[in-house]
Amino acid sequence: MPFDPCDSLCQGTDSNTYSSVNEGNVADGSPYANMGYVGFVNLRIDSLAADNILRVTAANINLKQEVTMPDVIDGRIDRTVYQLGPKIVEGTLSFPLIADEPSTLVASKPCPTPSDLSVTGSLLNSIWCWTTSRGPQGRLTHSDAILDVRYANHAAFRFDTAIVNTMSMAANAGDPITMDVAVIGRGRTPVIDPENSAGQNPRINIKDFLAPARVLTWNDITVNGVQGCQDYKDLFYSNQVRSYNLEINNHADRYYTFNGSLLPVDVNVAKREITGSIKLLGYQNNLRILTDGVNGIGGNQSRFTEKNEIRMAFYIGAETFSGGAFTNRDWTGNTSAPQNSSAIFYRKLTGTVFMIEEVSLTNAALETTVNFVCLGNDQADYQSFLPSTSCSYPAWQ
Repeated sequence: MPFDPCDSLCQGTDSNTYSSVNEGNVADGSPYANMGYVGFVNLRIDSLAADNILRVTAANINLKQEVTMPDVIDGRIDRTVYQLGPKIVEGTLSFPLIADEPSTLVASKPCPTPSDLSVTGSLLNSIWCWTTSRGPQGRLTHSDAILDVRYANHAAFRFDTAIVNTMSMAANAGDPITMDVAVIGRGRTPVIDPENSAGQNPRINIKDFLAPARVLTWNDITVNGVQGCQDYKDLFYSNQVRSYNLEINNHADRYYTFNGSLLPVDVNVAKREITGSIKLLGYQNNLRILTDGVNGIGGNQSRFTEKNEIRMAFYIGAETFSGGAFTNRDWTGNTSAPQNSSAIFYRKLTGTVFMIEEVSLTNAALETTVNFVCLGNDQADYQSFLPSTSCSYPAWQ
C-alpha cells in the first residue's frame, strides 16, 4: 500500500474549520489567527507549458489605488472632495534559485540527478523566458502568465496577464543565489475557494514540487568574460569573481483609455535595458587594458564596436577542487575545450561594454568593481542573449 502521511490516531475535528459565512471566524464569532505559512505562489504560463511553485521569501504583489483630495476652495474647514486614481497591479517576488522539478517528474522519478538537464533547470528557464522572450511585434511573448497567490486559509487571489518589468539576479561569494522579479498585472480576481461551493471561483490547488530541494549557491554558478573582437580571448575567469549582479529592465508601462475602467486597457514594454556589475578579487589587467588602454593608448575609445561576452552557466555539484588544485569549468573562448556540457542552464550576454573599474583603498582585501551594459549584437540577431529568446522579431525581417 502507498504511504499515507496522515496518521489515523491524530485525525479529529478541526474546530477552526473555515466558514464562508463568518470569513474565518469560529462559530461564536470570535476571530482567530490565519497563518501565512499555508500560502504559496504558483506561476502558470500556458504558452511555456510551465507550472511552477515559486518558493518565495517575500511576495508583495497587490492591487493598489490612490485616493487623493483635491485642494478646492469651498468655504469649509474640512476637505469635501476626493478623487480615485487608476487601479495598479504590481509587486515584487523574491526567492532563492532552486533547481526545481515539475510535478510529473516528482511522481515518476523521485530521485532525479543533474543529468536530467531538460527538467532540472525548468524553473530557471521559465523565469528567463517569461522575462526576455518577445514576439514579432516586440511584445512580451508570455504575457499569458497567471500568478495564483494564497495568503491564508480564506484569502487567495489570481493575478492575470502578469508580465515582468524587471528581473534582478544576485550571486555573492558565500551566499545563495537570489532573484527579484518585479511584475505588473492587468487585473486581480479574488478566489474564495476553501469550500468550493456552487457559484464560487475555482479552487487554487498547490502543485507537487521536489522536496527537499537544495538552494543554488555561489559554487553552482560560473561567470567569465570573453573578448569577442580578439579571437575570443578570455578576459577573466570565475575564480576571480566575488559577486555578480544582473538586471533586465523591460521598461513596462500601463496604457489607459476611455474604456469605462480604472484598469489599463494594455500593458506594453519599451526598449530593453540590461545592466550589471562584477566584483573581482584583486585587479584584472585584461579588463583594465580593454577599457582604459595602456599608457593612455587604446581602451574603449580606440574601437568603434564591442563584441565582448559575459558567459554564465549554472551547475549542480561537479566540485572543482581535486588533488589539491581547482579545475576550470568556465565557458571559455577555447572552442576545443568542453563547453558547459553539464550545465543545467546557460546564457551568453553578448554586445557587452565594460566600464573602467572602480577601486577603493581599504584595510581589507583589494577588490575592484566593473560595471557593464549589454547591447544588441549584429552577430546575435541584434539581441543581447544567446541562445536568443526572441527569434521571431521583427515581423518584417
